[in-house]
Amino acid sequence: MAGIILGAVGRLTKTYLRLHMSVSDSRGKCIGGHVAYDCEVHTTLELVIGLVPDVTFQRVFDEITGFKELKVSKVSNRSFS
Repeated sequence: MAGIILGAVGRLTKTYLRLHMSVSDSRGKCIGGHVAYDCEVHTTLELVIGLVPDVTFQRVFDEITGFKELKVSKVSNRSFS
């Protein structure tokens, strides 16, 4: 599908990559989902990656949902600002 990228969010670590993207076609129809390997960008894609050095991201099994859910943990005594 050719279209315009509306937004993307995800997580990139040394061992993990997960990216979700929303795209609009020329008629304004929007779709979204996981970005798969071999996804092509035909012009320019500006991607900003932010570092979060004081937290860890883990997938932990949740008995209520039955899925591995994202757990974000602080790893130092520094406060967020």
